[in-house]
Amino acid sequence: MSRLSLQSMVRQGHPVKLYTYDNVGAMQARVPPGVMVVDAGDLVPGAIYQHAVLNSEIRYFSDIFRYAVLHEFGGWWLDTDIVLVKPLDFGREHVFSAQWSGVENGHVCVGDVMRAPKGSPHMANLYALSLQRLFSEKRVEYGAVGPLLLSEYLLVAGDEELQSSILPPTTFNAIDWREVDLFAAEGRAGFDLLSDPRVTGVHLWGKMWAERGLRFDAVPEQSVAGYLKKLVLEPNWLTQLAAKYDSDKGAVYKGQLAHHYTRIYHELFRSKALEPIRILEIGLCRGRAEGWTQDQVPSLQMWLDYFPNAEVIGADIEDFSWFSHPRVRIHRVDQGDRSMLEQLAAKEKPLDIVIDDGSHASVHQHLTLGVLFPSLKPGGLFVIEDLDWQPPEIPSNGAPLVKDVLNAMKVSGSLTSIVMTEAEAKLISDEVDEILLNDSFRELMSRGKLGGLGVLRRKGQ
Repeated sequence: MSRLSLQSMVRQGHPVKLYTYDNVGAMQARVPPGVMVVDAGDLVPGAIYQHAVLNSEIRYFSDIFRYAVLHEFGGWWLDTDIVLVKPLDFGREHVFSAQWSGVENGHVCVGDVMRAPKGSPHMANLYALSLQRLFSEKRVEYGAVGPLLLSEYLLVAGDEELQSSILPPTTFNAIDWREVDLFAAEGRAGFDLLSDPRVTGVHLWGKMWAERGLRFDAVPEQSVAGYLKKLVLEPNWLTQLAAKYDSDKGAVYKGQLAHHYTRIYHELFRSKALEPIRILEIGLCRGRAEGWTQDQVPSLQMWLDYFPNAEVIGADIEDFSWFSHPRVRIHRVDQGDRSMLEQLAAKEKPLDIVIDDGSHASVHQHLTLGVLFPSLKPGGLFVIEDLDWQPPEIPSNGAPLVKDVLNAMKVSGSLTSIVMTEAEAKLISDEVDEILLNDSFRELMSRGKLGGLGVLRRKGQ
């Protein structure tokens, strides 16, 4: 559980220090790369640690320690049973966390996640008060220097600035410590609680696992804990899902080198993995041109596993109405028909992610981008696959390669298209915040082509 927690922090781009009173070298050998182990005794004397643990428990002492480390160095404190699913991005000097349960004992706030600037007088006060309770008042009950002290300090004093820095429980404690069974259970309940876009981290409440007799190493794959393990610990779980469902977006397809798009998608999409996003993919299965039976929907199945709270929308020129899932809708659409694309846009907007994996003809890619981009939410992503492969049976009608158009737009800041309306091209020119061109590994290795995958990010609100 601790390894999962530490790895999640590193994967979100945060340098991590782990404090220990044990052997630093031995501990360093056990942590994920990107974690630096340091001697906790250099900050808080080991005698205080021993006294606190002897008279109470390790959690009691860790509450004292976090005040000291935040005062000394500033930054973030995270317990090692917090799994980050997004980077820590809060524009406040101080940040505190709240929890759902414990109010009856005065435990409104909890110290699992905190932020403070170096030299914070509040951290100095909390450290002094915690030592007073330990040594002078002999208050060694759980929470005396943690949730209770923190709640009293933040709420009773009436400091509006401090109180405004308290995050709602949803941000880090969406699943409550009294609901810890949901982490190990199959079903929708745990995922539903984590679907709020405000969820930044998931508190696993490690001590409760032992009390409930739950084993973190034996959770079902379809549980929340099983999902978090795959999302964080696997180098690229999305590539594994592509292999599982026979998608050419992964590393290998039918024994041949595939596009390796999943490594890019994992970096682009993982911060939204638990959110209730709406993702639309055009083009559901390879084989139409090759003459294969259209009896799979590999991408949709991959997205259903990767985005457990998403609505997944498919569109294809073939009939895929035989595929049924409560979180899936499929439309039959000819990508070269403007009116059909407009109907699709009207029915399914707004969208968080659009992926064009349809015919790959530039004339269709122009049209699809022009018609569907307005349906993209602020901050949303529009992805166009296989920019280097043009089906010979579909006339270009003079439409330039979309890759060339995107490269030109990166230089000039404006998009030019003979297929889109003037209003569509202007909207894209005005609203695109970033253009990324990534390689199709297959095209790079077989034909030396660069930039086979285009990504446009719409400006945020």
